[in-house]
Amino acid sequence: MNNENENVNANVVQNVSENTVNNSVTPKKKATRIVDLIAYLLCLVVAFGIWAYVIGTENNEYEYVFTDVVVNLEGVNELKEQYNLSPISGFGTEIKITVKGLRSEIANYTSDDIFAYVDLGFVNSADRHSLEVKVDLPGNIELVSAEPSKVNVFVDETVEKQVDIKVDVLYTSADNLTVYPADIDDADILNGKVTVSGPKTVIDSIDHALIVKDLGEVTTGVKFNSAFTLIDSDGVEINNPYIKTDVSEVSVSVKVTVEKMVALNAIYEEVVDPYRYTVVWKYDGEIVENVRIVGDPLVVSNYETINIEIPNIATVKNGNVALPDNIHVYVGENKISTISYTVIKELEDTN
Repeated sequence: MNNENENVNANVVQNVSENTVNNSVTPKKKATRIVDLIAYLLCLVVAFGIWAYVIGTENNEYEYVFTDVVVNLEGVNELKEQYNLSPISGFGTEIKITVKGLRSEIANYTSDDIFAYVDLGFVNSADRHSLEVKVDLPGNIELVSAEPSKVNVFVDETVEKQVDIKVDVLYTSADNLTVYPADIDDADILNGKVTVSGPKTVIDSIDHALIVKDLGEVTTGVKFNSAFTLIDSDGVEINNPYIKTDVSEVSVSVKVTVEKMVALNAIYEEVVDPYRYTVVWKYDGEIVENVRIVGDPLVVSNYETINIEIPNIATVKNGNVALPDNIHVYVGENKISTISYTVIKELEDTN
């Protein structure tokens, strides 16, 4: 009987303990779930608000100002062909363009996407003309205003003239090298001049065309092609996109030379006979032992002597031979292209 009572009491205690544990955990779990639900709902509300703002903003019309829009001059070629006129000014003018449209579409464009221009089609005289700015816009955006709405364009008679091309070459070189002034080496350039054409007021102010080139250290002759700038009498560069030139680049060469003394050396086929042959070089009746050679450093470096072939040395007594044509040869101050020789024939000493 006592054992039964003890078992009943134990079961009661166990149930009470389990209920106590269950009752203590359940409220915490419920509270956590409620907090998570509230946070989730708040996130939904915020996301919806952002979405609503973006949709409302992106799809609303608004105005935007594009700055630094360059105005183009249309009809320049026709103006020259029909009336022999050229614009002096008006090119490169920058204006502000105000547009309206959807924010999402306007955001896709920059000032470079807007084409602003004035039409020279109604110009027929050399004068100042105030021309209305016209605008081509991309997409579905609309024009509100252009500031300024008109551009002044000065137009003058078209003329042409020839100007000298000057070359300013910068370089360093070894002391033994001679660097000559730059030379225009271009078949398209006649007498070192370039032909320029355009508005008379501007063309009259052009003094010369200028090429500036830094060659660095010079060790041999140099050739290069270069564009040029147009310079006025005060040394100021002239910028006008409607000036035309007959060439856009010029070929220039810079000659570099070095000189040194070398001997003349006779080359001939060996002759089987008892004679010894000696070649004596002469210029203007005088015996020559060494000559001075001048040429490009890379070419001159190949010469320690000038080797000259003497044909039929056993039968010839004297003659005249050509010297190399890739260098300049001097005897004293006299530049020569040939040299004479005498062959001395002597019996070998057999003792």
